[in-house]
Amino acid sequence: MVNGLAHICIRVNKESFNRTIELYKNHLNFKELRILKNGIMLENNGIVLEIFNEKKYSEDKGSIAHFALNVDDVDSLYEKIVNDGYKSIMMPTDIVMGNDNYKARIAFVLGGANEEIELFKEIN
Repeated sequence: MVNGLAHICIRVNKESFNRTIELYKNHLNFKELRILKNGIMLENNGIVLEIFNEKKYSEDKGSIAHFALNVDDVDSLYEKIVNDGYKSIMMPTDIVMGNDNYKARIAFVLGGANEEIELFKEIN
C-alpha cells in the first residue's frame, strides 16, 4: 500500500548545486534535513527534496531523477510490480544514508512511461 510521497530527487551538476540549494533554502523556506555523501535533503511542511550533485549529469535525462513513494512493504510491492512485467532497476535493499545514519529499505522499478519509481520504507 502507498502512503504518500517520500521525496522527489533532483539531480544537478556541480555548477548548479549550491545555487539550487540557495533557492530552496533562502526563497522557498526549505530547511536542511540531512547531509548526504553527494547531496542534501531539504524539507518544508512535509515536502522533501533530495538534491544530488552528479558528476555525470546529463540534461538529456532531465533534472528529476526519480520520485519515492512511502510504502508499507517494499519487498511484496516490488515483487508484484516486477511479476506484472515492469522492469526492475534495483532489487529491495537496506540503506543507511546521511549524517544522521537514516535507515530505509528501498527498491527501484521503471514505470510505464520510463519514469524511475523508488519504493521507500523508513526503518526504525
